[in-house]
Amino acid sequence: MERTDFGEKYRLEPVSRSGDGILEEMKKSISTELSALKKISPRPKAMKYFEELVSTDRRIKELKSQSQPVIGVFCHFVPDELILASGATSVRLCSGYFPPVDISEEILPRDICPVVKSSFGLKICHLGYPEVCQIVVIPASCDAKKKLGHILNSYVPTWVVSLPSRRDIHRDLAVWQSEIATLKRRIEEFTGNRITRNRLEQTIKLFHRRTETFRAIYELRRRNPYVLSGRDMLLLIHAAFFDDISRWIHNAELLLRELEKMAKASRTAFPENSPRILITGAPAIWPNWKVLDIIEEAGAVIVADTFCSGTQYLFDPVEVDEWTFKGEMTAIALRYLTASVCPCFVGNEERIDQILDMVDSFNIDGVIYHDLRLCQLFDMETVAVKSVLREKQIPFLNIQTDYSYEDREQIRVRVEAFLEMIRGKKSKD
Repeated sequence: MERTDFGEKYRLEPVSRSGDGILEEMKKSISTELSALKKISPRPKAMKYFEELVSTDRRIKELKSQSQPVIGVFCHFVPDELILASGATSVRLCSGYFPPVDISEEILPRDICPVVKSSFGLKICHLGYPEVCQIVVIPASCDAKKKLGHILNSYVPTWVVSLPSRRDIHRDLAVWQSEIATLKRRIEEFTGNRITRNRLEQTIKLFHRRTETFRAIYELRRRNPYVLSGRDMLLLIHAAFFDDISRWIHNAELLLRELEKMAKASRTAFPENSPRILITGAPAIWPNWKVLDIIEEAGAVIVADTFCSGTQYLFDPVEVDEWTFKGEMTAIALRYLTASVCPCFVGNEERIDQILDMVDSFNIDGVIYHDLRLCQLFDMETVAVKSVLREKQIPFLNIQTDYSYEDREQIRVRVEAFLEMIRGKKSKD
């Protein structure tokens, strides 16, 4: 794990636009997405908590006022259990805001991932969750994030966590365990608190409760996907990026009970013959719900996803075989290596297997591939996914887009044609 010190002389500030102007544009983006969500009917009342959490600065103010240190993380490879066990709070900094992208290009290259540009743009504009973080941890999951770690270190102390090139536990687990052990030591040095066996056990079990609650909602949607929109499911997950974990569990349990009542009363947001869509590819991160809005506004329902900002984030718990400190650390290392199907790994057949399993499990009618421009890792896997699905005669649509609204109508036309094809296919079956 590295921290490369660029020093203050490498720190640049944007000159063309103010943070206040960016903030106003961000508020407009949030308002647009909230308006789209409020059109869903019936919609669980319990979603209001999660909606307010992601659309206001309430949690940011709470984090600023607390005495606990805050560690910002990227991707889904950084063990939240270690951070919480140290007495710190973790928040995920991956951003889906459009406005910070342009201003970040005063410092970063234009032709790199929009997630990286948006996330960095928030920092240099002194906006959002980056402003409450004393430390940032970035897994080296792609070239853009590797270099972001170095550049960001001029603004806030940043640790870059190296990833093995494969997920082979026989070859690569020892190297990954060493990286996780180094991260643990650095977190302890930063917080001044030891991560003990007992504290880690309590934290792992708390995260188990979160997984159990999420899986219950996941299973309910698998049986009756029409009771909760795919956008609200992903909103629920996104709220877990930075909410207090016990509070998130409590409100997710309230949502689950409400969904069970809605399902029993057959109160659903979509007709039962709605096309059932699996969305995969590059992550959709709030409030970049553009493609999600288009899909569900066209009459389909997103019943499942493979996003690292979605199901991957919450589905798999840390499975401990032996409640010793060594056993807990081994379990953490295994979970954060093997549960991911990120295309950063060499050989990624498990991702295609996962898509096929979900197609069967959720009775999927079609797969939509969310492809962010300049995200080469996901882009290069498109052909393999398309080829396998074509062989299985599963309808497939690849949508390549970026952080803007300019292509919205073009995407809408393509999605509507895709769904019409699915409806025609279903009517013949």
